[in-house]
Amino acid sequence: MNPCTQKFPANRDVARPLLRFQACGLILVLLLTQWLGTGRTLAQGASDTGVVEGLVIETWGGKPLAAVAVTVRGTTLAATSDGQGRYRLLQVSPGDHILRFSKSGYASAVVSDVRVLAGQTTKVDGNLRPEYYEME
Repeated sequence: MNPCTQKFPANRDVARPLLRFQACGLILVLLLTQWLGTGRTLAQGASDTGVVEGLVIETWGGKPLAAVAVTVRGTTLAATSDGQGRYRLLQVSPGDHILRFSKSGYASAVVSDVRVLAGQTTKVDGNLRPEYYEME
């Protein structure tokens, strides 16, 4: 029986409602402790992975390139570069990875042997060159 919803007769002494209040408080404290413990576990799990970030530039103009898709081969991890050409991939598993940079109108670039360490940030820059097609 749940002590928080248990009904006591009105003619009982005052100690019983006090016990019910203490039991409800104990349940709330236990739930809060469990919730905070789960948060700590999630935070610890995040340190088991690494971060990959960098800058994507156009090779011919040397300018930052926006809207470039950056993917980690063999995973579902992906990011898009912002207006300043910066990207950031979170929760990358530790180990050696291959990054692919791609954007319409540019030749794709691949960077292999990207070593990611748990709890650390790895910096990898990408260079894309424009791809031109001749039309007849």
